[in-house]
Amino acid sequence: MEEKERYLVALAGLFHDVGKLADRSGERAGEGYEERFGYAHAKLSFDFMEKLLRDKLREEDYKVILSGAYHHKPEGCEEAYQHYAKIIQSADRNSSKERSKREEEEAQRQFKRLRPVFLGIKVEDFGYQEDRDYYIGLKPLELEKEILFPKEGRLEKGEEEYKELYEKLKEDIKKIDFSHLQKAFLKAYHTFYRYCWCVPASAYSAYDREKGTRHYKDKGRRHYPDISLFDHSRMLSAIACGLLTEYNKKEKIKKLILVDGDISGVQNFLFSLANVKGVAKRLRGRSFFLTMLPHLIARSMLWELGYPLCNLVYAGGGKFLVLLGYENGIEEKLRNFAKKVEYALIKAFGGKLGFVLSWISIYAEELTENFKDIMKKLYDEIDEQKRRKFYLTMKDFENLVKEKERGIGLCPSCRWEMLKEGQEVCDWCETFYKLGDALLKAEYVAFDDNREKFNDKSHFYLEGIGGVCLLEKEDQSFKEVYLINQTDFLERGVDGFLFFGKYVPKMEEGGKTADFETLAERAEGDKKIAFVLGDVDFLGFILQSIEEYSPSRLATLSRSLDLFFSGYLNTFLKDSNIYTLYSGGDDFFLIGPWDEMVDKILKLKEEFDEYTTYNPAINFSVGFHVDRPEAPVRFVGEYAEREEKKVKEEKTKKLEENGINNLPHFSILGELLTQDDLSKGLESAKSLIKLVEKREVGRSFLYRMYMLMRQYQEKKKGGGWWKFYPLFYYQLYRNVKDEHHGKLEEVFIDKSGSYNPRKNALFISKYVIMKTRGKDLSENAGNKS
Repeated sequence: MEEKERYLVALAGLFHDVGKLADRSGERAGEGYEERFGYAHAKLSFDFMEKLLRDKLREEDYKVILSGAYHHKPEGCEEAYQHYAKIIQSADRNSSKERSKREEEEAQRQFKRLRPVFLGIKVEDFGYQEDRDYYIGLKPLELEKEILFPKEGRLEKGEEEYKELYEKLKEDIKKIDFSHLQKAFLKAYHTFYRYCWCVPASAYSAYDREKGTRHYKDKGRRHYPDISLFDHSRMLSAIACGLLTEYNKKEKIKKLILVDGDISGVQNFLFSLANVKGVAKRLRGRSFFLTMLPHLIARSMLWELGYPLCNLVYAGGGKFLVLLGYENGIEEKLRNFAKKVEYALIKAFGGKLGFVLSWISIYAEELTENFKDIMKKLYDEIDEQKRRKFYLTMKDFENLVKEKERGIGLCPSCRWEMLKEGQEVCDWCETFYKLGDALLKAEYVAFDDNREKFNDKSHFYLEGIGGVCLLEKEDQSFKEVYLINQTDFLERGVDGFLFFGKYVPKMEEGGKTADFETLAERAEGDKKIAFVLGDVDFLGFILQSIEEYSPSRLATLSRSLDLFFSGYLNTFLKDSNIYTLYSGGDDFFLIGPWDEMVDKILKLKEEFDEYTTYNPAINFSVGFHVDRPEAPVRFVGEYAEREEKKVKEEKTKKLEENGINNLPHFSILGELLTQDDLSKGLESAKSLIKLVEKREVGRSFLYRMYMLMRQYQEKKKGGGWWKFYPLFYYQLYRNVKDEHHGKLEEVFIDKSGSYNPRKNALFISKYVIMKTRGKDLSENAGNKS
């Protein structure tokens, strides 16, 4: 009964506050609701459930879900179901604090739109700007900029938009068949995501009666409207499911357990490939495997312990966080699960991928009173576990690895698996090839733990854990089936939707994926490609900087970042020549023509700034490696990672020295550049290219400038190099016509006071040299001699 009970309570949690959407769309609760429900929105939630769910479930199941409407007044609920109402009430209080009736009444007149969660991240050292106004538009979720991105300003009206959302929500809930409870929950969960991601869970804002103004960050209040109704409801459902354990029932306390899963070795695993035929597809297949792995392991845990998807707080970037209820023996169950995952990964990959599971038990009240300390304690536990990787399977490790050593020879692709008789590549390399090929046409992704369901389909499967399958057509025989990167899942007959980066450029004919050689040919000038790695800076520190840090805010922030990198990045790259190797969570890896990539990565940073409301504390760093298309895959990832590390180290150094001034965000063409340096450098470079193409400036002059400025940078470390200036002006006046002296001097020299070479001068000259390589240009162009 416990698993079924959890699904019913999870549905009660999802629907408990749906009346807020009804209220804001203009519906009214009528008279006399206070005594039974306490608040108008609770009565409207009751009306919603009574109208749409009564005939879809058995009466006793329906009444468990209906108990969610009594979360403000459990005593108003039918006596046999009051304990469920009390659980929802407790979960509500421990996901966000109860608000007073005065706040409820004021909310009817005040702020009606969701504020971006990024506005609540305040790190004083980063120069946070106060009193900024942004809101999220009231539209069903789609991966389009006009829908996803915050809008500047403040809107207080919105009844028509709310009404449209509410009507669509009702229409879709009517379509759900509740006879299969697990499937019904998934559909309801993703329907709420689709329509309530943009709806504030609380519309309250403080009002200063003396000044006659409203403000949205009133210290001590917890109803700043930056948590969506979807995120609040899913976290409430997760807590409520955790409170249903026998331990909590018998002991009459509220104890939970937070579980963090961490997969290590991801970067090395992804790029440990030789450049044999099919390397691009295998690389794409591996990337898909690594993207789905935390989702699969987290789901496997939920399936095993009998919890719904709402108890998965987030998954991505090789990590996941799960919230469970405390019960006797839970630690042993978690240890056994972690051991099972370790065994599966060692048997599959011989220790190339590691896995650690960390957890801490807490009281529910700590989720709002002490959440920062809880998460810090959990992070410390994770760090400790990482130092003991494979400790659960250490005694069996050698035997498990030896099993993989039996075969006729080493796989030429991965160089760690053994081949069987008649194989050209090993089983896993063949699996990744098929996944990479299937990914292009796949419309759906499915999860299950029954191996037999995967037999004739493109999939991967880990023994004892489960598998993931790519489908061109929907197939409801799997436990969970999701539409990829689109939200109209009910119309397609599946359980929900899942976002992940899968955009790839195509060949001009035949619709096949463009290979690396084709991407290089599409570059102008140097026929090379760029391998670009990026991720959000100091994310752990940022999380600890959120005002009134809570599970719902963590869920909102992690979902918002993932929505940008897993979802919107696909839209952003549409019609480009950029290949998405990986994007999700808070990081990405892209491949494409080097020159197009420079423009695109700057534009991506500008759009990320806009998405995060220009909060100076939220940035990402980019490592940019340029190479030949045939460059060994096993090295390019390491090189890109090394470039990104340079940016991170320089940022840390500058933050310690002088705060946020002139922080670099990019390592491009060997240079550390700020966003302003890159933007202005590109503008100057493109202007200079026109002079080269008109033969007003020669490429040989630019090469001399590049070498001269490299010497300056190297000798500057020793205290300076005064010879730079006579040599610079000698080259300028000897090789460039008088009419261009001022322009070239402005491009390379900072004349605002320091008169030093510009920080982006090396980038500019190298960019122009690479971009004009191979063109039919006179080497003596512009030469006055």
